[in-house]
Amino acid sequence: MTVDDDYNTLVETLDTINGKLAAMKTARFFTERQQRADTDAFKRILTRQGGQEPCEGDELVAG
Repeated sequence: MTVDDDYNTLVETLDTINGKLAAMKTARFFTERQQRADTDAFKRILTRQGGQEPCEGDELVAG
């Protein structure tokens, strides 16, 4: 192995660790958000009466 090979292995290892840390931070973020959620308020919003009908341009675009 050369110094370049060692360097490339190190960079790949650090990149893998960085990806795993990012995934862990993302999971923690969503877990914390879930714990703070007010599910009763969410259900009230989803089932409320009234409001406005969707306007032109409110459609979801596929893709």
